[in-house]
Amino acid sequence: MRALLPIGAFPRTPSRPAAGGRGFTLVELLITVAIFGIVATIAVPSFSETAARQRVRSLSMDLQTTLLKARSESLKRNGDVAVEPIVAGSWSDGWRIVDNRDPANPELVEIRQDVPNAVAITGPASIVYRSSGRAALAAQLEVKSATVGTVVRCVRTDLSGRPFAEDGPCA
Repeated sequence: MRALLPIGAFPRTPSRPAAGGRGFTLVELLITVAIFGIVATIAVPSFSETAARQRVRSLSMDLQTTLLKARSESLKRNGDVAVEPIVAGSWSDGWRIVDNRDPANPELVEIRQDVPNAVAITGPASIVYRSSGRAALAAQLEVKSATVGTVVRCVRTDLSGRPFAEDGPCA
């Protein structure tokens, strides 16, 4: 004989999981990929400008540091020290610090060759520091992104020899 159930009690039947709990439908996946593509398309130009700005800022700070070291070396060596491009007239190929106390046999102090191709540098033939640490002439180097034309920094030296960098083109 079967057992009687109280009123309102029903035997449990196994339930199936809801249709949405099994994963994404193809339509949902396509909509998500489309939205991600639109957001990525909007973000990429902004990211490339940020990357260019960082490359230019980093390289201008490296130039500033090199000029500070050259100034310090001129004081330490009590003679002329120059910062000049490795290839005459092309700062974009790298630069070096040279001790010019003996012009017939200049001594290489430091060299920097790993300049990114996406950055262009223009400036004088050389920047010379006297034994007093003062610059022979006030100079300016313009560091510019080759990919994003609006990203420019200027590295200047005044006659006291102190280098500094600022945003914007050299005037």
